[in-house]
Amino acid sequence: MIDKKINFISSEMAVPARFVKLARILNKLSVLGVVSLILLIVSAISLILFFSFELKKIDASVKLLKNEISSLEKSEQKLIFVKDKLGKIASIRSLESAESEIIQFKKLNEILSASSGSVFTKIDIGSTKTEVSLSSIDSQSLAFVLGSFTDLKDHKQSLSFHDKKITLSSLSFNLSSGFLSSFIIE
Repeated sequence: MIDKKINFISSEMAVPARFVKLARILNKLSVLGVVSLILLIVSAISLILFFSFELKKIDASVKLLKNEISSLEKSEQKLIFVKDKLGKIASIRSLESAESEIIQFKKLNEILSASSGSVFTKIDIGSTKTEVSLSSIDSQSLAFVLGSFTDLKDHKQSLSFHDKKITLSSLSFNLSSGFLSSFIIE
């Protein structure tokens, strides 16, 4: 059978062909819009899911890095403590032995014990120089101490005073206490 379209609507009431064509175009556009909207929604949901998973990964890596940083800070504090201790040990090891200063003190004590009229008022023994202040009741005691210093400096076996410079830094006289003198041994 042949399909024949029968139109029961009068030609005045019939929709013009241009509007039918426009309706078909609008129908196709609406279908295309709905499909694009569905694709846009699906892609937006996938982007949201992707970024949320990436955010969770980044959050986990940040927590891991924070833990590593805190453990490294503890290690760094321990290393700084060890470095500080090693520095102190090195500075202690770099100090010279106090043996030569003790020998100097013993020799100075021997000199003053031989002189009955002189006594120490101050002695400051350092690694590079020794400062001695003494009080002598008369000039003979002072001369004996000065002579003893000179004798010690001239003896080569005196390791603590050999190649040292002995400087009289001050000399004063007081009627009640006698001579007050200061020496620097460098």
